[in-house]
Amino acid sequence: MSKEKTTIRKVNPGSAVKVPWIMFIIFIAYLLFAVLFSSFGLPETIAVAAVVIVTLLQAAMAALLFPAPLFVHGLVIILEIAFGLIFGRILFMLLMIGVYVLSIVLLYFWTREEKA
Repeated sequence: MSKEKTTIRKVNPGSAVKVPWIMFIIFIAYLLFAVLFSSFGLPETIAVAAVVIVTLLQAAMAALLFPAPLFVHGLVIILEIAFGLIFGRILFMLLMIGVYVLSIVLLYFWTREEKA
């Protein structure tokens, strides 16, 4: 068995976590757009509560799979497109893929190291 070295990122007690506010605002704006457009703009009717739950599940799934290799994210996107085609909700799933991708991008900017 190989022993892998784990590194723990220490945060100084006096330092503040830098939040990428522009990406965060873009993410929130897209979430609002996706929920409102999915609930009221699509030809098929989807309940607002269901759209909000699926949107939160997409963001949670992105957060849990964030450290995974890139091909895992590709598989998730392919599966979402397949489910959209199977259940006839391709536009809705494309909006949810946008939520997933923006969640990954936001997490990337949020957790990257500052170069001194």
